[in-house]
Amino acid sequence: MDDARKEFMTWTNKKTQRFESKKRKIEALLNLYENEEKKNPPAKKKSKDSLTEDYKFLKEQLKQYVKKPEVEPFFSLLNGGKKAQLSFRDFKLDKASENLEPLFIEDIYQLLLKSVIGHMSPYPLNWAKLDEPQKIEKTVLLVVEGFSKSDVIDNISELNQMTLFPHIVEIVSSNIPFATELSTLHLVTDFHIQAKDTYSSMFSKDQAVKINLSQNCTPPSKLHLLLSPIQMVMENYPFPDNVFQYAKSNGYVFTKKSYSPVNENSPMFAVDCEMCRTSENPSELTRVAVVNEKLETIYHTLVKPEAKITDYMTKYSGITKEMLAGVTIKLSDVQQMLQKLLPTDAILVGQSLNCDLHALKMIHPYVIDTSIIFNSTGIRGKKSSLKSLTQLFLNEVIQSGKNGHNPVEDSIAAMKLVQLKLQNGIGFGDACLVDTSEVKENASEDNSSQASSDVANVAAKYSAPKTVPASEKDNNGFFAKLAQFSKKACVIGSESSLNHYDSNMLNGNIQKVPKPNAEKVVKATLKHIEDNNLVISHLNFDLKSDQDSLAKFNDILREVYEACVDRTMFMVLVSGVDEKNFTDIKSGLFMTVLKRIS
Repeated sequence: MDDARKEFMTWTNKKTQRFESKKRKIEALLNLYENEEKKNPPAKKKSKDSLTEDYKFLKEQLKQYVKKPEVEPFFSLLNGGKKAQLSFRDFKLDKASENLEPLFIEDIYQLLLKSVIGHMSPYPLNWAKLDEPQKIEKTVLLVVEGFSKSDVIDNISELNQMTLFPHIVEIVSSNIPFATELSTLHLVTDFHIQAKDTYSSMFSKDQAVKINLSQNCTPPSKLHLLLSPIQMVMENYPFPDNVFQYAKSNGYVFTKKSYSPVNENSPMFAVDCEMCRTSENPSELTRVAVVNEKLETIYHTLVKPEAKITDYMTKYSGITKEMLAGVTIKLSDVQQMLQKLLPTDAILVGQSLNCDLHALKMIHPYVIDTSIIFNSTGIRGKKSSLKSLTQLFLNEVIQSGKNGHNPVEDSIAAMKLVQLKLQNGIGFGDACLVDTSEVKENASEDNSSQASSDVANVAAKYSAPKTVPASEKDNNGFFAKLAQFSKKACVIGSESSLNHYDSNMLNGNIQKVPKPNAEKVVKATLKHIEDNNLVISHLNFDLKSDQDSLAKFNDILREVYEACVDRTMFMVLVSGVDEKNFTDIKSGLFMTVLKRIS
């Protein structure tokens, strides 16, 4: 006990000594501060204005020593662009480009707008990245017509100036001139009606795939809502891989061995599928429904995938393990049944129908896609869901339960939307063509009362049948977007090339400069670069009549590049389109270089 007391006393004494030591140090420190204050009394506080002046003076002094580096615009390819990229070295080595995934004219559209109006462009640049676009001084695009992709590749040794372009990608374009496609990308167009030989290169002649347009067929008709071949390619619809080398349709079957020409009275069938994930495929068919124009279900079945299911995706598909227990229907059974059910001129209808056809592993030429013919965003390519379209335009609610989607319900909704469109005109339900605010107001009003689900009644409430005036079509067009931001553009080329630009779309900021030949087009291009934000020049060549056309093209690349000021986005489109010999789809090349400060 005594030892414990002694130990405690020792600890207490040490603690007291530590406190006394700290106290002495603090007292000494306070004395030091007091002596300093007596020697150097604190200065009076400066006024707020005086502090502000001192701050500004010091800030200006700092600027002389620290200069913030100026960020330059920079262009690079994202994953989508890299998948489409061709290597100049590969050309020389004759390497095949089997794994390419080409870009489309809409991708050029995105880049053109981004380079001219910068971040104000409503269209996202999905395949490339353009930093500091507002610092780009000029944008120049050469549209080269008369050369195909193979013409360039086969004669690459003569085109050494192509090394100017660090980015060369493959482009797939339609059977129409670039000017027409650029001017109408914001629309749902009827290119397949304008071009009489449509589908000719996508399906073999013995399949008899074509459009039979009667003289008294006026829009809107089913034919005007059909997707054209290039639209189907752009939306990743399955195509025969023997005619379109990038189609991922190995093992797919046709809905019919041969087809009849489609006309305005051809029957429509709405299709919707539900899918699950398997060990072999991220999306495999588990349920399918087909509805006719009378909204009758003519086919509806569950489907058992061959591979092991890893995720039933019940939240979306509504499919559970119990539902598929005992199901013996396979994908091949569904394919055979659809081949029997569908007539040879059937028009398939659906929301993003490309996904359903890939799930079915079937190819069909005549399709209407509600995600394309309806648009509530005002931006072509930015799609609304079937649920939102149905609620907005039909005033009906679908996909509201917790048990996933019902393919019959979704098929009926898609069919009603198409019928509503046909009764109201091409512009109905399309914010890219007309203002849909009135429709939205009407839809809100209908919510307060019991709305009829009858398509004809709903159509009568929303709007009378009408066509879209050219002026309304042009409001959201490419050149209208430039004019909104007071950007000047100039299109140069032969009369035949420039005639493909809709004259209604040109305004005070857009100038047409017709020139008879390539030499004069180039001279005009060099002249007009200085006064315009964008110059689009059309060069027409003919290898058959002019053996030196490739050499001339090579010299033009260097001449235009050297004439461009620093921070110019210089692009070249080898369109692959010969205006004298249209085919459905052509492969071309698109080259880009951002001229940096030297």
